[in-house]
Amino acid sequence: MLQHMRLLPLAGLLWAAQGWALPALDAAKAEFKALRYPQAEKALKDVLAASGLSRAEVLEVYELQALLAAGANRGADAREAFVALLTLDPEYKLKGKPSPRVTTPFFEARAQVKEQGPLSVSVEVQPTVERVGNVRIAARGRTDQVRAIRAEVTEGNETRSIVLPAEGGQVAVSSRAATVKVTVLGALDWTLLEPAASRFESPSAAAPAPVAAVTAVQPPPPSPPPVVVETPQARPLVHPAAWVLGGIGASALIVGAVFGGQGSAARVQAETGAVSRAEALDLSTRAVRDSTIANVFFVSGGVALAGGVVALLLGLPPAKGLALVPMPGGGLLATASLPW
Repeated sequence: MLQHMRLLPLAGLLWAAQGWALPALDAAKAEFKALRYPQAEKALKDVLAASGLSRAEVLEVYELQALLAAGANRGADAREAFVALLTLDPEYKLKGKPSPRVTTPFFEARAQVKEQGPLSVSVEVQPTVERVGNVRIAARGRTDQVRAIRAEVTEGNETRSIVLPAEGGQVAVSSRAATVKVTVLGALDWTLLEPAASRFESPSAAAPAPVAAVTAVQPPPPSPPPVVVETPQARPLVHPAAWVLGGIGASALIVGAVFGGQGSAARVQAETGAVSRAEALDLSTRAVRDSTIANVFFVSGGVALAGGVVALLLGLPPAKGLALVPMPGGGLLATASLPW
């Protein structure tokens, strides 16, 4: 059916396309929606004979043509119509959840268009110093639907329209600035592409870039290096071992004194003779035992106290530690300056 669109002579009833108000297109869409495919194809033939369709109408025609061919199980015609549609709109996507009759030719067409490239148009210019110069316009990608390229050039208050062949061409612009709007036309003057207008200016027309004022700024003085104050680590006035040993020694001496007192009391009671022989023997045994325990605690306490004194002296700072001072007439005196 796409061949009919290309080869159909300009004859018969022609409508001027005005948005979506084209009667034949509305009729074809209504018949397709009602699942009356033969009537929809008949109405679509009238649309294919219409001239001056807008780009939106062209896309709608190709979509309807592909869906009708797929519904009639004409896979080749459906693929060809999808190729025409995707060439103009490569971002087109199927609506809903169509059957494989539709998806198969659609994906085949999409792969074909991806390989060959969709239809596009390039507008390039090589400006001279005083004028825009020649504007080169060319169609790219799949150009089999292109019949002509129309360029509308606006220079100042004047606009002129130039029709170029399908392969494009050059448009001479003698002014220093111009706006070029390009429209790619297909058969029966269908609008295939209509990109946004391009604005061109010669180098002399471009306003010179403002020169930024340079103000000398006195750099700030360098910051002084940070002062690092090293705080000496505080050390205890008395080594903990001195407290521990001193406490143990004092406790041992107290316990020794208790046992020593008990032993002395038992010995005195045994020697007075106011008790029986058996009691005196028991008191003597207790006196010996308590005296022995007292001696052990006295010795242990003395050693612990001595260790505490040594730990106290060793824990003092070097400048305040132990010192030996010679005495007149011979001998040495040990001194220590305590921090408190």
